[in-house]
Amino acid sequence: ALTNEPALGLFYGQRLNIATHGLLGFAVMSSPSLEKAAELAMKYIQIRNQLVSISFDKGDGKEVAISFDVNLQADALYRFEIETSMSSLYSICLDLFGDSSSVKAIHFRFDKPQNSAVYQQVFGDVALEFSQPANKLFIQPEAFIAIGRTNNPALMQIAEQQCQNILQRAANS
Repeated sequence: ALTNEPALGLFYGQRLNIATHGLLGFAVMSSPSLEKAAELAMKYIQIRNQLVSISFDKGDGKEVAISFDVNLQADALYRFEIETSMSSLYSICLDLFGDSSSVKAIHFRFDKPQNSAVYQQVFGDVALEFSQPANKLFIQPEAFIAIGRTNNPALMQIAEQQCQNILQRAANS
């Protein structure tokens, strides 16, 4: 290990706000709805991280879940990637919504770590659960409306086209 910090993924992800995600971040930020933002993130996540996959579930209308999975077998690397992804998504929610009230809960597939107090430090008063079937961040359905404050269709279209170009170049190389 290069560091003795067991929560490195959490701290690293905290610093990955929406602006650090480049064109994908601009596309998400400019989206007219959280649903469109999630659609763009799922479609273009590979330009930011080729190990992570994202899915989006509108559920029963009482909550919306964004799920992460990582294509890694090594436990330490898996946990690092999930911690980074979750804390980054949480930071993005803070950017988009202005506070954490839209985030209902966060579930992690892995067991509760010994340093679990640092999770509350990073995620504040958000309910955290470990040893769950999937890695999910649950968002209040009302948050779909709030994202409209950064809606910019022209910017979203330009950023999405650039994301598509990057994916095509990567596929052709």
